[in-house]
Amino acid sequence: QRLSGDAETHDGRSEDGAGVSERLRQHGRAIAALDVAASGERAGVLVLIAILVFWTVALFFGIGLFAEANALVIAALAFGAASIAFAIFLILELGLPYTGMMRVSPAALEQAMQYIDK
Repeated sequence: QRLSGDAETHDGRSEDGAGVSERLRQHGRAIAALDVAASGERAGVLVLIAILVFWTVALFFGIGLFAEANALVIAALAFGAASIAFAIFLILELGLPYTGMMRVSPAALEQAMQYIDK
């Protein structure tokens, strides 16, 4: 096992520590650029989520207003609210695939960057 600052790329070439750190900086800039590009789309997503929340509140209010308060109705409303909350969480979380709790591997992005560099 090598302990020096050299690293081997997946095509067999050797890179020194500076080359690896430069690739990491490029990778970070590419992810930041994707986040900036996605932030413009995020405003539209927030409007849709606001509409979804409004309709959900209206429906739950209507159901809660006309249904008798028993354990089954309360359990159904709680389960529905949890489902809607989880759906909104997934929409927001998967809107930015390179950040957050669930991340997509940047391997395909790195391959595209290598292809473009050639």
